[in-house]
Amino acid sequence: YDIAERLTLDLEFRYMQDKRTNTQNVGATFQALSETYDQKTPRVILTYKPTDTTTIYAQASRGTLPGVINGLVAICSSDTFTVPYTNPLTGLPSTASECTQIAAQSPGGTLIPSTKSQYLDAGEVGLKQTFDNGAGRVNLTGYAYKWKNLPSPLNITYVRDDDDPARRDRIPKLFANTLAVFTSGSAKFHGAELEAAYAVNQHWDLGGNLSYAKNKYTSLLATGTLETDVLNPPRGTQGTISTDPRVIQAATNYAGKTQPRYPKWMGNASTTFTDTLVGEWSWFARGDLVYFGKAYSDYYNLSYTPGYMLVHTRAGVDNGTLRIEAFVRNLFDEDKWAGALATSDFAVQGDFTFAAQGIVVTPQDRRTFGVRLNYLF
Repeated sequence: YDIAERLTLDLEFRYMQDKRTNTQNVGATFQALSETYDQKTPRVILTYKPTDTTTIYAQASRGTLPGVINGLVAICSSDTFTVPYTNPLTGLPSTASECTQIAAQSPGGTLIPSTKSQYLDAGEVGLKQTFDNGAGRVNLTGYAYKWKNLPSPLNITYVRDDDDPARRDRIPKLFANTLAVFTSGSAKFHGAELEAAYAVNQHWDLGGNLSYAKNKYTSLLATGTLETDVLNPPRGTQGTISTDPRVIQAATNYAGKTQPRYPKWMGNASTTFTDTLVGEWSWFARGDLVYFGKAYSDYYNLSYTPGYMLVHTRAGVDNGTLRIEAFVRNLFDEDKWAGALATSDFAVQGDFTFAAQGIVVTPQDRRTFGVRLNYLF
């Protein structure tokens, strides 16, 4: 709708219905748990063009995804055991059913058959500007997002009966199992992005992008990982693994923590020069600079990879049919880790609780020289 000559309002609305089914193998049969998600996604955009070269806009929208079905809940037994077992969390005798054990370790003390629909509420404002008769372009955007009901796995330790209902005798197995159910968390994001490009002349152009992004979990539960070592002390003497299940399985809320592998700052810049060489041949040269900032490698923000910068160059000749190019990637042989992620460390002898954690690191590609030929026919 054109509110005025240079002011426009756009309205959109979408309705979706998703039905998801999780099928579990229960002995010789199958058992299914289904969930239907009704989802509505509106969007509003206000656009103002004060001049032919300037666009200012603001938009608000909601994105959505279905939740996650917990198959573990679909097949748990609600029958109490006739023979007591030792509760793996309390160390006390118990006859509580599978479902009761799972509910006791779930948020709110209730079974969670499935998580709710995920929603991303987004707000964005921006400016798009061209100048110098179109030779230059600048785009500036600021945004704020709220991610609601993001699925998060929560480790559950419980004593089980037989998986097959026909063979269940209400006598507990000798060992407890640790499996995961999904719960709902939430997170917030805000940031800004600047993109610019300029053609200095018909031979030389410049371009770049810079982004700032900050995020934090506002709610996220997890158990059985490294947070139990640091956030739920004591854990025994240094260099040992506690065998106390109440410590190992202590839940931690990651509220206020930053998502792993998500740097505050990222950016890139490039420049290209082209000119006629001889006859139908032209030559070109290009340089690229890429920056990736400090990023945490774990949910608990205890370890991180430092920021790094890569420089790539290439140059060559082209006649429209044949292109010959020499290149160097990682010109200055940057050796900082390209990425890292926390994971369970099964090298710890005798530890099967998933509590021992290690860091998997990805190295940078070393400086690489090469020649590339392209032929069009």
